[in-house]
Amino acid sequence: MLAITERTILLIRSGQRRHDTNRFNERMDRPKPRTRQINQDRRQRLIEGTAKLLRTGQPTFFAFEGACRTGLRSSLCLHGWPWHDADAAAADVVAAALAQIGAVRPTYQQAQPEWTEEGFSPIRRTRCRCCDGKLPEDSDASFCSKICASIHYAQTAQKFGEKQDRATYLARRQAETVERRRQREVNCEHCREPFVIAKAGAPQRFCSKTCAYEHRKVSRPQPQCASCKSTFEFNGQPSRAPKMCPDCQSAKPWVKPIRDRICPICERGFRPLKRSMEGQVFCSMKCKGKASRLPAKSCENCTSYFQPTRSEARFCGNRCAQLARSRAIREASAFRCEEVQPAPR
Repeated sequence: MLAITERTILLIRSGQRRHDTNRFNERMDRPKPRTRQINQDRRQRLIEGTAKLLRTGQPTFFAFEGACRTGLRSSLCLHGWPWHDADAAAADVVAAALAQIGAVRPTYQQAQPEWTEEGFSPIRRTRCRCCDGKLPEDSDASFCSKICASIHYAQTAQKFGEKQDRATYLARRQAETVERRRQREVNCEHCREPFVIAKAGAPQRFCSKTCAYEHRKVSRPQPQCASCKSTFEFNGQPSRAPKMCPDCQSAKPWVKPIRDRICPICERGFRPLKRSMEGQVFCSMKCKGKASRLPAKSCENCTSYFQPTRSEARFCGNRCAQLARSRAIREASAFRCEEVQPAPR
């Protein structure tokens, strides 16, 4: 086990220092990656085009310098260049174009003569431009606080139309909302009533699911009976439609007729269109959905919970209903002894 002493600590620190020095030397000796360069012909063409654009700058040749550099850099980046290489190449092209047209960048003394001219003392403000409060001595500020600066900026922007007050802003937003709503307003293809679609450009044709279902039911081609050549109503997929209408299927002597039944939800009579649909209980998917939303009930015979298909259901199945009916019959027909009066003494 290594004992932690002063000599041990000195050895560890010296070893760590040598390791860091070696790593630094290796990193410095490593060759730097080469930057991507533009070939001479392409560079010359870019310089000529940039110089032609920079000559139109007003009031100086430097008016479009930033736009040219940004455009060249973004174009090179779209061609797969790294950002740093693209920025360096764009700066080189713009500098060469400025040198070609003879543009000389002004010095700071030429750009700000009132602050750099020798012997010139600018006028210093002693009062705030917003609240007219006293400013600290030897201060170049124009406002006494950030609040005054913000208020002055807002007033100036509102005066020149760059900023609006809250009432004008809310009125403009409301007008924009009404205009966007008007642009999204279309007519339903079924009921022809105007409605507003959820999103501009969305392929919404109907105002509700009811109109969509009714339109699909009306526009769907009805199947034709192969026997009597008449059309009959079928709400399913056209590929699954029966070949004959229910009347022709019932008229066949060797085919057992399909019995009519009553829907337990809407209490309307209907007839299944196919023999494979003999176990159909509801007249439509709408009634089936309503039945699935009924609350679970307890069976009066076995006390187990079940999902009723109609609100007046009392038993979970036919067996429990038969057992309850048999029990009621036995109780009704059972022999009962009459009460006997005691004999007098």
